[in-house]
Amino acid sequence: MKRKISAMIFGVISAAALGVSVHAAQNVNLLINGVSVETDTPAQITAESRTIVPLRVISESLGADVAWEQDEKKVLVEKNGQILELKIGEKVIYNDGEAMEIDSPAQIINGRTMVPVRVVSENLGCTVDWDAETKTVFIFPEDYESEGYEEFTTEVVDLPEYHYKGDPAYMETICQYLIDYTRGNYDASSVTIPVPLIAEMKNDDPNDIKVWGGFWVFNYNLDGDILQCVSGGNYPGCLHLRKDGDSYSVTKFDVAQDGENNASSLRKICLNDETRYQKLVKVEERREGERKNLISDYVKANRLKISAYQDYGWDPVYLSGGSSSASVSTPSGTSGNVIEENLPGVFEFSSGAGAWSTNLFLANDGTFSGYYSDTDMGDTGSDYPNGTVHECSFTGSFTNIRKNGNNSYTMTLGTVNTDRPAGEEEIIEGQRHIYAAPYGLESGSEFILYKPETPVSGLSEDFLSWWPARFEEGVTHTNLDCFGIYNKSAGYGFFGYAYDAVEDTSFESGMDLG
Repeated sequence: MKRKISAMIFGVISAAALGVSVHAAQNVNLLINGVSVETDTPAQITAESRTIVPLRVISESLGADVAWEQDEKKVLVEKNGQILELKIGEKVIYNDGEAMEIDSPAQIINGRTMVPVRVVSENLGCTVDWDAETKTVFIFPEDYESEGYEEFTTEVVDLPEYHYKGDPAYMETICQYLIDYTRGNYDASSVTIPVPLIAEMKNDDPNDIKVWGGFWVFNYNLDGDILQCVSGGNYPGCLHLRKDGDSYSVTKFDVAQDGENNASSLRKICLNDETRYQKLVKVEERREGERKNLISDYVKANRLKISAYQDYGWDPVYLSGGSSSASVSTPSGTSGNVIEENLPGVFEFSSGAGAWSTNLFLANDGTFSGYYSDTDMGDTGSDYPNGTVHECSFTGSFTNIRKNGNNSYTMTLGTVNTDRPAGEEEIIEGQRHIYAAPYGLESGSEFILYKPETPVSGLSEDFLSWWPARFEEGVTHTNLDCFGIYNKSAGYGFFGYAYDAVEDTSFESGMDLG
């Protein structure tokens, strides 16, 4: 996951792992001739870890004709006189009558003939590439170069260097470290902008503050008023920080290995804490939102005439707002749908003992994403010896945001979308995954966002019962020491600090930076 990635292979990140049985791979991207192709039946992953897609979509996108012979349950693909034959359920393909064994058979799913994407494409003379990091299949015909599909070749121009602006202070250290860490890994570009996606932090030792996350770096050249992304990469793992007064420094960076050892090395970096591992994997769902905010802040801070950024093969993403609240001005008591605060990276609703948690990532415009996980390693079976996880990835928004004096906002919960229907199950890497509703949100409509220093005397006991600081021995708090989100209907509380302190043990491997 940490290798260099060219601009041609950027796509939407999916954290889904390959399963041991056929299951929908809803976030697998398919690009043919550099153009994203939509399918009415999602790509599937077979037991042999092969990607299968609707045959007609692939064939017709490559200029081939498709015919179905019902009696023999056989499908024919013809292009320029060349004929491919596949029978449903058989692990063989015929190319102009010559048989060749294949790993995964053609099969019918949802009324569509699904075939191994690599087998069919390569037998039609195409080049097929798979990028595991972005879960993207790239198909290029023989005449791809002559068709004029090229990577961005915009000229390197002088742009201001990127510097993180805002709180907390350690983010500036992390961003600058990522720029320096990847310097020399990529061809020259006009500006490098990192996107650190923090999953969890532990700060009980100021000499070894641990930050787990997915650490992205993107490099851009300028084409008119659009930043063209020419290269980039992801470095998932754990950064170790040292705090000295008000300043921070990076002492070590534990980075997950590439290839087949990626998941096992990442779990080791997560200290074999499955909940922490799942949090780290799921942070990728925040990537594009945080990327847009960071670029918007960079453009505003330097007063640049830049309207959008763009990845190869994708439409431009036009900038607006950013994460900075400096330009926001909404009178108290009015409906502005804006939160005028420097919000923490994550709000957490949990038991406090690590058994389960819901993490919510809230933006200033009220939009959010999140992840709920409850791991039961004792709930096992013959097909899932590695336990059971109840989980949910979700997105949504709060609407009718109203500021109440100096300490709080009221918000109405809008639509909440989940990536999988509640009740669905699948087995991935020997672990059963049961998809659920977003615990903590599903039974509420009106929410209150409280700021730090809000007096606790006027707050609901139900809400405060979830507050981590409530249980600190020998400490009496008269005010909140963090942000809080109160689900009034259910009596639940989400709390957000600049970082989260959780139980941990030391991890000795990694690059020692002194």
